Amino acid sequence: MQIELNKLGANCEITDNSLTLIASNRIKEEVVIETYQDHRMAMAFAPLALLVPIVINEPEVVSKSFPSFWEDLASMGAQIDSQR
Repeated sequence: MQIELNKLGANCEITDNSLTLIASNRIKEEVVIETYQDHRMAMAFAPLALLVPIVINEPEVVSKSFPSFWEDLASMGAQIDSQR
């Protein structure tokens, strides 16, 4: 999670018990998010596509838990490029 947040320009502090995001004025665009073959990663980062264009690698990881996830998100105006 920290690696992908850093790609977006986030500054985060992680301890054994917490993850704290420090406010930022800007989200980097066209960032490629790795899912690590985990649907939670894809679904956690996908809503950012409502604010800035991003790329989600291995988008098919959501198919088992939410097959229409990408279509539903696109219907709300999200702009996500997918790479396989």
